[in-house]
Amino acid sequence: MLALAACNSSKGSGDSNQFKTEQASAKEGPLDYDACALVTKADAEAALGEPVELGKGATTTPMGAKACGYVATALSSRGMVTIYVGNLTLAGNDLWEPQKKLWQGQGKGIQPVDGLGKEAYLAPNGLHILMPKATLHIEVMGLKDEAATINAEKTLAQKAVSRM
Repeated sequence: MLALAACNSSKGSGDSNQFKTEQASAKEGPLDYDACALVTKADAEAALGEPVELGKGATTTPMGAKACGYVATALSSRGMVTIYVGNLTLAGNDLWEPQKKLWQGQGKGIQPVDGLGKEAYLAPNGLHILMPKATLHIEVMGLKDEAATINAEKTLAQKAVSRM
């Protein structure tokens, strides 16, 4: 952030104001949430039916989104749960609708899901949820079939939404 602030300080006041606006709106979005608290290790273990450990890597992305991943501890398992809490907008542009349209245009498309956030849908890469201050994406991998995967994603999403 400091590097971005330093770069923007050398530009005109319009750019500086835009940066301050983006920075202020980021404080009202994903930064308010800890992705690993929205879906806990115990939640991930229950969903996968096996022990997991916290995955290695960054929990805050360069654009201020939050991420968390759990991986099965058994070397023979492909079990994994990922949670991503993203921005609603970037530089004043909506991020939800373009992403939704992208998935609608893909082979399987999307399947609407009722009862989660303002809007939710299943896509080939997991469950996407529009919340008032952020987007939420939950993906479960390594379960025996698609129905079990969808059920696990919905269960984890209900827990995460209740914690937001």
